[in-house]
Amino acid sequence: GVAESGHPAVGELGEAVGSPDSGGRKKASAVLGLRGDERAVTAVRAALDDGDPEVRLKAVWALGRIKGERAMSSLREAMANAHSDVRHKAASTLESQGWKPAKGREEAVYLIASKKWPKLAELGRAAEEPLAAMAGDDDPQVREEVKWLLDEIKSASELDELLGSLKKDQQ
Repeated sequence: GVAESGHPAVGELGEAVGSPDSGGRKKASAVLGLRGDERAVTAVRAALDDGDPEVRLKAVWALGRIKGERAMSSLREAMANAHSDVRHKAASTLESQGWKPAKGREEAVYLIASKKWPKLAELGRAAEEPLAAMAGDDDPQVREEVKWLLDEIKSASELDELLGSLKKDQQ
């Protein structure tokens, strides 16, 4: 089948990822993922920007099958996708491959994508910028969690400042 055929199929399928038919774009990403050929990363990566979230989800799945550093890098980028299901699938795919986020911003982006809200609160100020970027998310649950966490981080920050000034006054 096409999934086992040689290199020319990668180019043809890569073109199909740009097809006007979303079903065709989804199928092309799936076949490229089944091939597991790292030469397909560029085409599949382009599908992460598709207008159809189902095509983006299939692209995340395909990148997880392809593996390799370029695919992993694209999955890390997908954790900031506009669609919460795409972000979540990218985070869980990376996690299933043993990937761990770097401390700070990347960890915050991962925790947002994974919807691990309590752990995100523990990051404090390091989570503010990635959280603020999600304040207008399409998913009402995400918006609600983001608002709550930003308020909590602000309150904790204000409390730290107050305690710090009280300590200075006592010295």
